[in-house]
Amino acid sequence: MKLLALWSPPRCRSTAFWRMIAERGDFVAIHEPFYHLVNYGHSEVAGRIVHTEEQVIAQLYVAAQVRPVFFKDCTPYAYPAVLADATFLRRCIHTFLIRDPRDVIPSHYAMNPNVTQDEIGFSHLHTLYEAVRAATGTDPTVLDADDLVASPETIVRTWCARVGINHRPESLNWAPGDRPEWSDGGDWHFEVRISTGLRRGPRRYPDTVMNNSTLATYLDHQLPYYADLRQRRIRD
Repeated sequence: MKLLALWSPPRCRSTAFWRMIAERGDFVAIHEPFYHLVNYGHSEVAGRIVHTEEQVIAQLYVAAQVRPVFFKDCTPYAYPAVLADATFLRRCIHTFLIRDPRDVIPSHYAMNPNVTQDEIGFSHLHTLYEAVRAATGTDPTVLDADDLVASPETIVRTWCARVGINHRPESLNWAPGDRPEWSDGGDWHFEVRISTGLRRGPRRYPDTVMNNSTLATYLDHQLPYYADLRQRRIRD
């Protein structure tokens, strides 16, 4: 059974990473099953509708018995059943993606002006990282999105080696377009729809952590979690 995960706060280029995995063709690529469950009360995992975190986990196991499975998910929420399931924390290879919260927070706020401090997601991500670390006795792999877009070939190759799969350089480029897996995401996935690879986007936002006091407060809260994970990231 091969079951890989990438966890990330929202707006950290995790869907672009998911798109790269989907381009490989050797994984069942599942998009945000836990996040979808919280938002909509149900989630589709490898063709089955499930209604609890425990059912998501069980269906991931079922799917991974047939083909290798990769899922990516976001951490605006805590996922208590995931945190409580030491077997899942051990059996799945959990990896983590971060991005400078000075960029993440304005991007998230532009999409959702009602976003709360905890929904920015770094504190939840750090809690999950520590849970995986405790369950496995090893330091999980961490990627930084800025490193990823600066050196996609190098970072992806190293990630593949860490998780025990072959690197497929051809997957670093793809045709732009929509995907049914994120069809209910609206403008949240606009950039990845028009993307052709893991590259830095040009977007700027009117509200930043420099000119918006609420966002500055969010930064103060999230920055220590980001800083701790960043020092653990893949560097080559």
